[in-house]
Amino acid sequence: MGEAAEHCGVSANALRYYERVGLLEPVERDAGGRRRYDEQTIAQAVFVIRMRQTGMTIRTLREYLDLMRAGEHTIDRRREILLDHQARLLRQRTAIDACLGLMANKLDAFGQLAAAEGKR
Repeated sequence: MGEAAEHCGVSANALRYYERVGLLEPVERDAGGRRRYDEQTIAQAVFVIRMRQTGMTIRTLREYLDLMRAGEHTIDRRREILLDHQARLLRQRTAIDACLGLMANKLDAFGQLAAAEGKR
């Protein structure tokens, strides 16, 4: 589990939590009771983690995953969920870019003031 968590960039507790709340399917265990993550499970965990990191709610993510498990006939709704989330992220990126531009201007002004004071 530790290796899987490290690969995904989260703690083992986070992986256990995602499994407990139904965002990850129960993971196969070895004879000693340790979770065994295969490539498919790790890929699903990475997807869940990235969506959560970008603000997708557990409720929406659970809906998406339930639809995925239901089969191919749910593709249109899954696509809609991802398009909605993508649109939110693009709006956030626009706002962040504007903020970064403002900060760059302020920092440039601070640099000019510091350079002017150094010339005195």
